[in-house]
This record gives sequence, structure tokens and C-alpha cells, in this order.
Amino acid sequence: MRLTKSGLVLALLGSVLYGLVGRLAFSDQLPIAKPMTFTFIFLMPLAVGYFAAAVGRGEGDDALAPGLVIPFGAALMVLVTVLAVGVEGLICVVMMAPIFILMALLGGALATLVRWVASRRMRATALFSVLLLPYVAGPVENRMPQARTHRVVENRIRIHAGAEDVWAQIIRVPPIRPEEYGTSFIHRIGFPRPIEATLSHDGIGGVRQASFERGVLFRETVIVWEPLRKLSFTIAADSIPTKTLDQHVTVGGEYFDVLDGTYEIVPIAPNETELVLSSTHRLSTHFNPYAGLWTDLVMRQIQGNILEVVRGRAEATARAEAKSSAG
Repeated sequence: MRLTKSGLVLALLGSVLYGLVGRLAFSDQLPIAKPMTFTFIFLMPLAVGYFAAAVGRGEGDDALAPGLVIPFGAALMVLVTVLAVGVEGLICVVMMAPIFILMALLGGALATLVRWVASRRMRATALFSVLLLPYVAGPVENRMPQARTHRVVENRIRIHAGAEDVWAQIIRVPPIRPEEYGTSFIHRIGFPRPIEATLSHDGIGGVRQASFERGVLFRETVIVWEPLRKLSFTIAADSIPTKTLDQHVTVGGEYFDVLDGTYEIVPIAPNETELVLSSTHRLSTHFNPYAGLWTDLVMRQIQGNILEVVRGRAEATARAEAKSSAG
């Protein structure tokens, strides 16, 4: 790769500046477009990668490798910068990183292709057009309604305990000890862990208060109560401190909400059951297919961890009962 030091520095610093200015321009307060748009998530990193590949090497360097390596480095630097200066939180940066890097690489490949077939003057025109593209497409997309979809996530777990022991663990959840709740990827990037769930009274209309770390509280109203079989409830965010979650992934916000949850107990044998936990969540973005991959992952890991807690407690109760009966 015939790279020049000055060209490489210009490409990386210019990419960071372009990306940072773009994030500031694409905000919820400015009329250009919001950050949770197809334009910002897909076209902005495309422009970052295109710029890095177009500027980062000297004349005569037409190899594909620099057109991928330089945009990759530029994309990482942009992501680190927006995190460091506080315009994005860790959760959003992690969720955005795969598509941001992929689109930056695509931009680099596109710049390399243009380099192969176009004159120097045409290359300059193409560069200007790509850098301007997000600012042209953003206001247009801003006028389009967001897609609204409901997604269902389901987890299943086998428990060596009877339905009575499992039911007792799902209607109310006493405080969860740290050693009971495993650490998963979503908690490492900032999602709070559940703490406990109380219930005002048994039966339909009972209100569960589900508490999570850092002051997050959900109100869950029971709509199906079938003892030893099924428990369903609606979910509404009751309290989410502003600094607990990034505003773009806050439950009950413009882009994401959790609507309901259901536990189903399926008997398998006298002392074995399958517990199914499912939930419905809403997505409202212009890129729901990509965003849905992340929201499904978040809900699946949260639900999976909750089921592990229920299994551990129900099986411990069943063992204690068996030991007591044997004694």
C-alpha cells in the first residue's frame, strides 16, 4: 500500500470531524434529521468510509486493500470519538458499530471503484456528492413516517420441579441476589439487571412492581391469571431515570417499548415442567429489520436470565420438599 503519512492523517482526522459534525447535525433538536434514521445509520458511515478511502492515499495507489483498511480505522475512530465526547452512550455505540463499520467498508470499496474508472475531476465531484448525500437524504427521510412493528420474543427452559413450585416463583420475585443472576453481554454494555417483583394481590387486576437496577421501575398489570398454568400482564414504564439508558433505547420512548409479558407452565412429568416466557415489544424506526436484531437479543437475554433465576429457586424448593418428605 503506497500510503503517505500526511494523506493518512488527513483522512482519519477528516473522517472523525465529518462523523462528529454529522452526529451533532443529526440530532433530535435540529430539523435536518434525527439520529435514529436510515440516513444517519447507513448513509453517514458510507460517506465516512468513502472520504477516508478517497483522501487517505496518493495518486497511483489503486489497490483495494487501502480502500478497506483506512475506512475501517476511520469508522472505529468515529465511534470512539462520539462515545468519548458524550454525544452517544455505550449501548448505542455498540448497537451501531456493526452496521457503521460495514457501511464504511462499502464506502471505501465504492471510492476504490470510482478511482479505477473515473478521472481526477470526476473523482472530486463524486467525493463532494457522497459527502453531501446524508444532508440531502436526511430532510427527505424526516418527512416519512416511521415504520411501527411489534415483535415477539420467546424463551423456554426445563425445570426439575412441579408446577406449584414454579408458579410460586413467577407471581412474586423476592430480591435477587447477585450470585443468582449471571452477567450477560447486554448488562456489560449498560442494561440494568432486575432486582425484584412485588404483586399487590392475586388475580386479574393485580399490579406487579418490577424493579431493576439504577432506579428503573415497571408497572405490570395482570390480565390473565390461571393458577399453575398461565400468567400474563401488560407492561408500562413507571420510572426510568434519564441517565440510566440512552434516550434512543429507553423503554416507553419514541423508538422502543415493551408492551406485555406472559409466563406459561407446561407440565412434562410429575416433577418436571417447561416454563415459557414470552414478551411483545414495539419498534418504531426507519430501519426496523436491523434494530430488531438488537431488541430481540436484549429481550432474549433478559428473559433467559430471569428464567435461570426461577429455575434455580424452584429446583431448590423442590429439593428441600423432597428431603423433608424423605426425613
